[in-house]
Amino acid sequence: MHSDGFSMEEFAELSKTCNSTDPACYANFPGISHCMTKMLIGHRCSEKIEVDKSMFEKAKQNLEKMAFVGIVEDWNEAVCQFHKTFGGVPNQGSFTNVNPAFQNMKNNKLQVDFLKNHHDDFDQEIYKLAKKEFQTRYLSKNKRCYKAELDIAISTKCWPTTCEALAKQCGEWPDGCGGVLVCGVCPLQRLTLPTSWRVECSPEGQCLHSCPYWVESGIWFAHDVAGLVDRLELQSAPYDIEENEFMIKQLSYMPPSDAIWICDAACESSKKSKKNFARKFCLCGDRPLDFLREPPSARSYLETMDLKPKTKIYKSQPYNSSRLLKEQHSQPLCCHNHDKIVLGEEWKEGMVEADYFATYDLGCREYTTCAKLGSKLDAEAVVFSRATNLCHLARKVRKQGIFGSNHEQAGKMYRILN
Repeated sequence: MHSDGFSMEEFAELSKTCNSTDPACYANFPGISHCMTKMLIGHRCSEKIEVDKSMFEKAKQNLEKMAFVGIVEDWNEAVCQFHKTFGGVPNQGSFTNVNPAFQNMKNNKLQVDFLKNHHDDFDQEIYKLAKKEFQTRYLSKNKRCYKAELDIAISTKCWPTTCEALAKQCGEWPDGCGGVLVCGVCPLQRLTLPTSWRVECSPEGQCLHSCPYWVESGIWFAHDVAGLVDRLELQSAPYDIEENEFMIKQLSYMPPSDAIWICDAACESSKKSKKNFARKFCLCGDRPLDFLREPPSARSYLETMDLKPKTKIYKSQPYNSSRLLKEQHSQPLCCHNHDKIVLGEEWKEGMVEADYFATYDLGCREYTTCAKLGSKLDAEAVVFSRATNLCHLARKVRKQGIFGSNHEQAGKMYRILN
């Protein structure tokens, strides 16, 4: 950061002159000093300007006007106080140190002495003022809102636990020292699933995908695997003790791959009870063969959903881009009101050949909202997909009622607007 503003030639000279084990050389290199002061008055960190007393006073004034002031060495508390000031729930990732030099700094135990009496009078005063602002604004008025280990040098009788230690990805949990540990909220989407799916925090503190209509119908979560099986059997849903992960791993919830497998089996079945299940809970189309050939394991699913710093999102092979669940595939129906709405003669099955100019994700608000949106934006036609909940707006309609082969247009309805 301190070299931000250098030309390529200047940065090359800095790298050549000072190595990573000589902080004093780096600190004394021309242009490095007064970084914070420069940035507070609108300049880049290493911009070549002569900082004078008037600039320093302006920097102090700007600092005092800031809506929020945080301190890096009290990072967790600063993040917590930021959300306490402006609202929202912090994600656990916000408390992760992603600085690649962090471990080196801990191992090398860099000290102020390494700067060899280097002094940056302006920035030191700015730092003191910022620390005072942080203390005055937040810590003198409120109790500390993040009770966790802030530094190895801090000695306390009780060491609060962490979200990683508890294996929690979301929610609020006792920290073991009388406080509350905030493990954040789940992202809206993280896997290659349609927009009608949801991600929610389970009672165990895990971020799990769910299909809202199946949850409402009681066939997604249960107290144990036996309860989940009972609910599936009540709805005449197909399942397989050797194929489904919730059976193999004795899970109390439905992994997405199992729900997709169940809908594929129901859509392909010739039994009346299974067909009835498919009509009620599934969108039938092409077989999702990529999911069926290599269904994600419960372990890989949980790893993919993991927010731990050491676990990379999307690292699980079964959920790579080659195994996307496309809208023409057989899959769970996640919006319960799709089959209850009376469409009338205005809506017809299929698509239109036209010039499409906009697409909107409507969640489960579906047809009516899509038509209203089209009218508002002067569309000639609208197309709504039940699989993705996407509303497509079009003009210059050339052909109506287009159907692709192999159920390509399954779940699509169109309407010509007046």
